[in-house]
Amino acid sequence: MTISGLGVLVRNKNYKAKKIGILTNQSGIDSDGIPNIDILIKNGFNIKRIFVPEHGLYGKNGGGERISNHIDQKYHLPIFSLYNESLMIDDPFIFDGIDLFLYDIQDVGARSYTYIATLRAVLTAFDKYRINLPIVILDRPAFLGNKIQGTFPDTLNFLAPEFIPIRYGWTVGEYANFIKDINKLKINLKIVKMECYKNGMNFLDTKLPYVKPSSAIKDFDTAFFYTGSCLLEGTELSEGRGTERPFLIFGATDLPEIKYSFSGVKWEFTDFRPKFNKLKEKICRGIKILSIDYENAHPFRDIVLFLMKLYKAHPFKFLLPHFDNLAGGSFLRNMIVNDRKEKFLKRLESDEYKFKKIARKYYLYKKFDKKCFFYYNGKK
Repeated sequence: MTISGLGVLVRNKNYKAKKIGILTNQSGIDSDGIPNIDILIKNGFNIKRIFVPEHGLYGKNGGGERISNHIDQKYHLPIFSLYNESLMIDDPFIFDGIDLFLYDIQDVGARSYTYIATLRAVLTAFDKYRINLPIVILDRPAFLGNKIQGTFPDTLNFLAPEFIPIRYGWTVGEYANFIKDINKLKINLKIVKMECYKNGMNFLDTKLPYVKPSSAIKDFDTAFFYTGSCLLEGTELSEGRGTERPFLIFGATDLPEIKYSFSGVKWEFTDFRPKFNKLKEKICRGIKILSIDYENAHPFRDIVLFLMKLYKAHPFKFLLPHFDNLAGGSFLRNMIVNDRKEKFLKRLESDEYKFKKIARKYYLYKKFDKKCFFYYNGKK
């Protein structure tokens, strides 16, 4: 089993004297599923403040829901929300009273998933306000592995916080090093690396316990296909919110049964009725993803091609500016509307090739770790 950065940190006595602020949520657990704050307090760490991303400390707040600063009932500690769509932290005083900042969140490895935008906001705020405190990232797995898929954004926003593809293939520590480097940030950044983890492993390979990073990402398959079907949130089509399989069921009230293609997956046409969100209580016709071949599936490419074919047969509305924010500009929308399949595929191939070269520079882990050979072969 992989040991996360949290499991490594608890053995480090040097940080116990520090006044700690921690940015985390329900995904920050140890190998037994115990929350990190409980573990740290039990081991003598001095937690003073809790910072939270979108969805809050327990993952129960809805997408986009604002969270007021408050005192947590369980820990009796102040909670500060860092969820801000401006990509900025405007109040540096929230970091007063601490002398160490910890980050411990399991991300899903998708550019549009807002936790990495919040981390970027923290890193840039420490640089902007010259906050000379250690920022310690407790590293966790690259959820989907290191495979890269998607185009670069043309413009940056909260859902496209950096010029990276939708599936960027880094651990959060690798992403943080990239942010520091590319933005030339003068910050005191430290990464607590995992043990028994190799480059290319996905979350399932680590044998770590799964906790939903947000309410709609129910399992690994959902997170995997989200890297494509998240684009549907920027259209009038249902992305499956309000069903038992959000992002794995999608469609519309009048989806034509023309020939669609989804590589590396088994799927079928299905009827569904969302209980909430878009097309609430309306009978929809759509696609249901049944199983996924993780090596050969490319959700981003196939969802864009699905939208191209659907738009040509039965034009739908884009929900602007949300679609362009998800896509990182108007490029994808223009490709879909104008049926520019070859131009899209050429751009996709070029961007993925370019980013593979960039990504290698920031890898923190080897492809094979002799020390953990027995873990990888299921013998320990």
